Amino acid sequence: GVTRTLALSDGTFRDMPAVLTPGEERRLLRLQRKAARQRRARTWGTPTSNRLHRTYDQIAALRARAKRRRNDWIHKVTTEISGNYGLVAVEALPIGNMTRSAKGTAEDPGVNVRQKAGLNRKILGAAWGIVGDHLAYKTAREGGVLVKVPAPYTSQRCHVCGHVDTKSRRSQALFVCT
Repeated sequence: GVTRTLALSDGTFRDMPAVLTPGEERRLLRLQRKAARQRRARTWGTPTSNRLHRTYDQIAALRARAKRRRNDWIHKVTTEISGNYGLVAVEALPIGNMTRSAKGTAEDPGVNVRQKAGLNRKILGAAWGIVGDHLAYKTAREGGVLVKVPAPYTSQRCHVCGHVDTKSRRSQALFVCT
């Protein structure tokens, strides 16, 4: 999974806080279940009820709140990074390829499809592409430089000595140079 949202080369991390409180998450889940029940009760071809529209509006309001909070965090963190560092390097991650579905085909079905769907939600929720876009214009505005680094071996390379070793990455969150 995605354990850290952003990892800086000086060893510090920037983790996105939960965009919804536990109560808001419970309410969103309850509203989604309610909408599913309301959809099931409706016969196909009949117009959608006003109650279902109100439920959809409540779901949309909660999702919009989460999006605003995520964007606020992204703006604050990218402003901090672009203001503190003159040279910013980001991994050129193929996010579209990373979040591609694992369903496969009817002849060759995929494996661990549910786990892959959960990982895709985490990757997209971390909003790495949006962070990169914000860093691009903010570093230029501050007079800094943004460099996109090819992604291979970046998690295995020591930021101090430059040595690359697969054994250096003990776990996703722990790096010890060999």
